[in-house]
Amino acid sequence: MHPRFIVNCLGYLVQQPKAFYRMLGRTALLCVTFALAVAAAPVPDGDPNQAPGGNTVTLETAQIKDMQQALNALGLYKGPINGRYDRASDDALRAFRLDAGINTTRPIDSDSLARLRQRAEAATLLGDLQRARQAEIARARAALLSDPATRDLVGQDLEPANAARDSSACLRQPTVRCLLGEAGESAMAVTDTPRRDWAFAEVLAVQTRAGLSDEALLTLRRIEDPRRILRALRDIALDYARRGDFATALSAASRIPDPAMREATLALIAGRSTPSTSSGASVDSPSKPMAGTTQPRFHAIDLIDLAMVRIDARDAVGAQELLEEGAVIIASVEKSHRREYPRFRLALARLALAEQTEREEEARAVITDISEPHLRAQAFARLAALQNRLGLDAAPADAAAQAALAAVPSPLRRIWTAAEIAMALMRDDAPEAARRYLEKARTAAASYTSPWGRARALARLADAYLQFAEEESATNKR
Repeated sequence: MHPRFIVNCLGYLVQQPKAFYRMLGRTALLCVTFALAVAAAPVPDGDPNQAPGGNTVTLETAQIKDMQQALNALGLYKGPINGRYDRASDDALRAFRLDAGINTTRPIDSDSLARLRQRAEAATLLGDLQRARQAEIARARAALLSDPATRDLVGQDLEPANAARDSSACLRQPTVRCLLGEAGESAMAVTDTPRRDWAFAEVLAVQTRAGLSDEALLTLRRIEDPRRILRALRDIALDYARRGDFATALSAASRIPDPAMREATLALIAGRSTPSTSSGASVDSPSKPMAGTTQPRFHAIDLIDLAMVRIDARDAVGAQELLEEGAVIIASVEKSHRREYPRFRLALARLALAEQTEREEEARAVITDISEPHLRAQAFARLAALQNRLGLDAAPADAAAQAALAAVPSPLRRIWTAAEIAMALMRDDAPEAARRYLEKARTAAASYTSPWGRARALARLADAYLQFAEEESATNKR
């Protein structure tokens, strides 16, 4: 621009002040408008690894995409999965790190991303499991509603527990019916639905075994989860099969409304109805377990089962060989807690063999190595019963059983174990010892106050009294 032109313009503005101020105001307005437009304009894409506030993110674009996907799975990020580290990404990551206890001032690195991905995968898995669970519930409900015979088992309102109920009379002089009534009342007081259904299912199983059809139907209607109702219908049919009443078992199975469960139950009943030994295997079975058994503890249990078949066939030599092989395999199991149950099964097999050989030393040695109190108590109690039958001194074994039972840490497990011992001793033809353990279970159950544990304990106690009565009846008939 020519200098003389600029001078002439300035001279004009000085001579015309109003025009000068008018132009100055317009210029100021234009500047303000431009500044506001710039502030409102979107930020250019720039470097996708440039964090808000100028903090550089030490992740590649692909890693930021992974991070955004993981944060989205956790419900912390709702923005686009584009690999651009923006304010929404920063806020979501900060929320995750605060929740995970990660220092938010540390650089965002691959280690942080790995922890985020693990948490997201866990959340995704839980979501998948929840959706699968809901789908199973929907299918079970639809199956029950499709059959008029089971339709009224769904959607029943649960009546409240009777808080004023006095159970002392029942627990002073227990009967199977009153114990199951008290168990059902305790189950109604459980607030957590899955646990309440669990307790009702255990009550239902004993009611079915006891032939209490009306009470069983009422309990069945109290179960809220339709999947448990279907499983209960299956268990009822299988229990009839276990007792040898195959006609009733098949009839009960045919009423299961879910086709897949009905077919599976019928197949199981058909398998039970075929002639077999008490251990479910042929006496001519090979000494090795079935192919495909890879874990040593399961391998050992298979061998012990085969040994029991030999014991039933009075083949003490063959049984001894199998038990020795099983003992070697149990010793090879690395983790001690995984040796406990196979060792318990080995002890029971040794006790069964000692009935024939009248040599209980090997059984005693195995039992001494059991450390789990509830398994140790059962094994020593049965050893004491065997020693009594053999005319040996059973006092040390009996004392060991009592000490192990007292050492069981859970009150519910203690009651359960005492009832298990009572039932086993009745089968072992030791009624006096069985009554002592039954009394221990009754006394402990009478003082149990937790609704869920009490319901399960009383159901188990009722089962023990039921078996006690059945064994006494069978003995009297003989």
